[in-house]
Amino acid sequence: MVRAEYYSDDQQVILYTGTPHGLTTVGYSLGMDIEVMPDAFVRFEGRTFHGVDPIFESVHGPARDNTSFTVSMAARF
Repeated sequence: MVRAEYYSDDQQVILYTGTPHGLTTVGYSLGMDIEVMPDAFVRFEGRTFHGVDPIFESVHGPARDNTSFTVSMAARF
């Protein structure tokens, strides 16, 4: 599954960032579900966000980009 998102709160009504453009981001994600057993699934997902202003926390200070990779498992009982 591929997904794209766009969010803009330049007036900072929902989330105050204190930056010139507020929270304005574009995001993309790619996910894949694998059925490993009849009632068990594993999901792999990678997603990345890019902001107009450096609003994401990183070990090097504020950054414009945020990327994550996750793996999860679900079972039906």
